[in-house]
Amino acid sequence: MRAFYLRGPLTGGLCNQIEGILGCVLIAQRYGLPLVVPRLSTHVRGGGNVSFSSIFRLDLFVSTMRLHNLTVVEMPVTELRNDSRSYKPLWARFHWMHHTAQRLNASLPLLPIEDAVYRGLRPVPRIERRAHAIIDRKLHRSSYGCL
Repeated sequence: MRAFYLRGPLTGGLCNQIEGILGCVLIAQRYGLPLVVPRLSTHVRGGGNVSFSSIFRLDLFVSTMRLHNLTVVEMPVTELRNDSRSYKPLWARFHWMHHTAQRLNASLPLLPIEDAVYRGLRPVPRIERRAHAIIDRKLHRSSYGCL
């Protein structure tokens, strides 16, 4: 299968990994390739890597991206070709923005698909319950960063 994918997991904190996912989407859309969702890291320093679907609802992300004519799949790296459309996990969004697009107002979505990425990335129920528990108990229903 010819597709856009990263050779390794995205790294960094959750917000940076979400921005990396956005970069992958923009690049895959630009080249008209299906996107194989990247693996994610469990901690900014050290930790392991986990599947996309263990953190985010793959079904919702796939259906949201389909509305923008982007095919999204999750599959083992062993089933993929290693060619010029695979990238190392190096700040994919920065690569796209720096070399391809110029933003006049960084607070506005660049493209409709950018907003769709944020709306389509919803945590799996287990993580959503945990986030709500933290918000309720520790943050007293206020918000903080990615929560």
